[in-house]
Amino acid sequence: MASQFDDILRRAEQLHTDASMGSVAKLPASSRAMDVDGPAPLNGNAMMIDTGLADIFRQSEEMWKRKNLTKQPMGAASAISALKTSKDMSQLSITALSEPSPLQKEQKKDVTEYDETATVADSLGYDSFVNKEIERYVQSSYERARLEAERSFLNQQVLHSDGGRPAGTPGRRAQSRQALGGTDVFQHFNIDSTPTPSNMATNQPLEYQQNVFAQKIDLALRTNCQAVIKDALMEAVDEINDKDVNEIWDKVFVVCSKILLEEPENVRALRTSRKWAEHVVSKSTKYLHEHFKQHAEAVVENNLTIAKRGGIPGTLSLVDAYLNVKKFSHTGMEDGGLSGSHPTWMVLFYCLRLGDLKTAADVAKKLFNVTHCSTLVGIVANLVNTASVESDAKVKLSAEWRQGSAMCRDIYKKAIYGLLLGFDCPEVNTSIEDWLWARLMFCKLHPRELASSFKQLQSTVCVEFGEEYFVHKGTSCAIYFSALLLTGQLEQAIKVLFGENLIVQAVHIAILSYQLKLLILSDRVSSEILTSDVHDATLCELNLARIVLLYVKNFELTNVNFALNYCFFLNKFELDASIDNRGGRNLFESCVSRIVYLSNETDQILGRMNAQGERLPGLIDKFASAFNVSDIISYVAADTAASGDVLQCVNLYALANRPNNAIQTISRHMSSCIHKAAIDDSLKKYVELARWLADRYKSREDVEKTKLETLFVLINLDTFFRFFYEEKYDGAVRVIQKLNLIPLEPDEVQSAVQAFDMVPEEVRPVLPDLCTALMKSIVALYEKEGGSMEKIALKEYAKSIVLYTAMIPYRFPISSNSLLLQLQSKIV
Repeated sequence: MASQFDDILRRAEQLHTDASMGSVAKLPASSRAMDVDGPAPLNGNAMMIDTGLADIFRQSEEMWKRKNLTKQPMGAASAISALKTSKDMSQLSITALSEPSPLQKEQKKDVTEYDETATVADSLGYDSFVNKEIERYVQSSYERARLEAERSFLNQQVLHSDGGRPAGTPGRRAQSRQALGGTDVFQHFNIDSTPTPSNMATNQPLEYQQNVFAQKIDLALRTNCQAVIKDALMEAVDEINDKDVNEIWDKVFVVCSKILLEEPENVRALRTSRKWAEHVVSKSTKYLHEHFKQHAEAVVENNLTIAKRGGIPGTLSLVDAYLNVKKFSHTGMEDGGLSGSHPTWMVLFYCLRLGDLKTAADVAKKLFNVTHCSTLVGIVANLVNTASVESDAKVKLSAEWRQGSAMCRDIYKKAIYGLLLGFDCPEVNTSIEDWLWARLMFCKLHPRELASSFKQLQSTVCVEFGEEYFVHKGTSCAIYFSALLLTGQLEQAIKVLFGENLIVQAVHIAILSYQLKLLILSDRVSSEILTSDVHDATLCELNLARIVLLYVKNFELTNVNFALNYCFFLNKFELDASIDNRGGRNLFESCVSRIVYLSNETDQILGRMNAQGERLPGLIDKFASAFNVSDIISYVAADTAASGDVLQCVNLYALANRPNNAIQTISRHMSSCIHKAAIDDSLKKYVELARWLADRYKSREDVEKTKLETLFVLINLDTFFRFFYEEKYDGAVRVIQKLNLIPLEPDEVQSAVQAFDMVPEEVRPVLPDLCTALMKSIVALYEKEGGSMEKIALKEYAKSIVLYTAMIPYRFPISSNSLLLQLQSKIV
């Protein structure tokens, strides 16, 4: 059991040293998977958490289990205390620890004047300190694991998806900085590992359409980052001036025109409501009327000689000229007679197709004498007043059609019956657009059946016909997109564009729909791009975050300004709770941290400090009305600290005007290196930064006094070590006397031990090296001093140091204890 106890102590000692020094060099080979200077990428599927962390956690668990098994209520506590008394220092070894005898207890009490109650308290104090060290180390390990898991998640699960990225959309090969713990979480994306010039991320232009959209959005965000970007998108479309792009966006701006959602209604409820059906049907039919009118006018304009319109305005002249050009067959035309030079039923149908109900009513009046279809004529003539078909009228119309359908040879009369009764007439509606118009008009003309008929139309488009009918049989994806969009199925329409290498349009349509609160979103960032509802196939959830991140990935290293703009639209999203057990982190802030990490454009993104200590704005300041910029910078600073870049972290905290965080971070790091800063030039920059912080914040009222005092103590300890290495031992001792950190008189030891809780945690790791250097200074002075009085004082100093180190609830390394005793023996 004794050997096990010693093994526990050694493990605790090693764990404490690793936590204090921030080093993994002494970890077992199996767990040493990261190297700060040159991390090696893992092969295959990279683990999100370094295997070294697992070893640390496992060893900590074993240590605690074994400690609980071997710890005795009184004997172990006394043994720990005995190890730390000056009398037993020379007996430190790995031999078994026996229960102290009464004589030994009395001797210990005589030498240290430390009663048994104090011994128990001392043991408990030491245990408490070990607990804090382990907790701090585990927390640090957790933060590093969380950050690596988060970045790995954003790249491997969100960005790295063959099924999500449209074919033919090549990712841009660019610089990749290696992630935490030596794991290259970007290795699966074929990103160059060669160093990239720092100016690579300066805003390089994108492809033409991308660049136009990005510039317009950037201007809009600089004006008002919380406004809907519809106007910016319209300007971009106008500037691009491409026929295919215009056709897509004309439909989008019709359906996605305004915010319909009213609190406390949610988007899913809106999308299944009558309000949404009325909005889509009204806007879509109006668009189809206008689109057909433009088509008819273009046909006439291109065939003026045949059309013979003669400059006469109005719907009738347009229909007559259009039919002159088309020269549709009059075979089968019956009882309606002619309207101008064309059959009346044909003219009536195209008046309805153009959406001119008044003109259609005027034409219908010519058919009042046709008795066998009087109900049909009456309904059409009355549409200009009611714009709907009453239920009773529909029943009569249905009966009329059943009676006369067998004898009907006029396809245009049949098409008008079909328009009002809801059946297809493929002889007239030869295109999908005409068919869609007829079905939407039926929904519009029968408001009482709107909900069910509109739902049936959605199901017909996306379930009964679906992508296989519209795309796989040679039909253009643009037609399928139109059918989905004009029936209000935004998510499926966006996915169609995304899958057909039209990601530029898909992303911006998705963003606009999201801003207008029309988009049904996935609950998890890690979900597939499109997820269908198991109960209703017409309802789908779109993973907007994944689409935007996939889009941004192509230029996040070459144009960080535009990349940040698109990531800003994700400011209401959170990472999956499984990635962060604290409930998810803001996705925009995570993206900012990731882009800073990858691009190394910290000053450009976050801003910088000028010579007067004032912060100059960065790219993120355009989002100041929506976010606290200091919070974002602090977020990046915390991630930078977890990455191990202390200097950058402290500078960012200072930039964010978070003095307490800056001081605490530099203090914790200095505690592990202050004893070497005087002889290691690479560490001097930390001391210089600490002095700059102390000078900058010494008069600030919002700085915690204890943190600032701790920083000044560490700076003074740097002065002590500099004197020591320069062999200015007298000056070194005077520094300690002024600090009053270590008692130099035996009478002061007891009070110093009792006040040990007041010693800052950042200072405690320095104590072993501090006491050793101080003892060496005392020995050197002792060997030089000639007077007996001075030598007596130096002996008292040495005795006080040994007593203090033995009695405080902080375990020194065995080598330090042995060296202190060895040095003391030189002046005894």
